[in-house]
Amino acid sequence: MSTTVKPNANFLPSDLLSESEVNLLIQRDTHLMFKACIALMDEVEPRPGELLQMMVGNVIFDGEDVVSMLGHAGGKTGERLVSLVEPVPLVSK
Repeated sequence: MSTTVKPNANFLPSDLLSESEVNLLIQRDTHLMFKACIALMDEVEPRPGELLQMMVGNVIFDGEDVVSMLGHAGGKTGERLVSLVEPVPLVSK
């Protein structure tokens, strides 16, 4: 059994998680870090490397706004700032 996805594989909308399925994952998880990570992945859709390289300092609280800094300066696409809306309650804890 192979777990890799072929580059030309086509995904249908039915292959993706629905909003209710994502909310159920967040509700059922017991660890706050994983809840925040699931919410972040759902809203921002970071590249795998961006998510794995995230650190606590990559989340910036600016008054009422929360911004996530993804990527790194030495990467081929550089850094990008993404505003967060849905995961704010989880990330701010």
